[in-house]
Amino acid sequence: MPYYLTVAEIKTRMGETLIDNFLQITAPATADAELTEIINRQESVIHSYIGGRYTTPLTGTDGMGMAEEWAFKLSQYDIHERGAGDDVQIKVRMSKEDVMKELRDISTGRSTIPNESTPAAGSSITMESNDVQFDWGGDAEGTF
Repeated sequence: MPYYLTVAEIKTRMGETLIDNFLQITAPATADAELTEIINRQESVIHSYIGGRYTTPLTGTDGMGMAEEWAFKLSQYDIHERGAGDDVQIKVRMSKEDVMKELRDISTGRSTIPNESTPAAGSSITMESNDVQFDWGGDAEGTF
């Protein structure tokens, strides 16, 4: 069961006809089941990024609003990707990339979710290093 985005909300925002065309749906019950799977999968992606820093599912008003928008944009991309042709609309692709950047920033502590609970003590948080290292194949004197 989705936490942030409902099937009804995604249908309202994208339009049932558009969704049915992309997913090649002929029966409404099939569309609802497939949309639920898509939303659940995308919310799992969200939780995989923020779960180390925040208690999931998010419950605060700010966090719920952010997560709903993330889930929508990721689900929208997933739906568009299933359509005919090789290319997802640039606007939809850019929205997904923006969401993924936000999620990475939250997972590394560069960004926060206002008014959300942090995980209990003992939870691990993965941090990226800012150290840049190159292996250029030489030794300390600069010879190969």
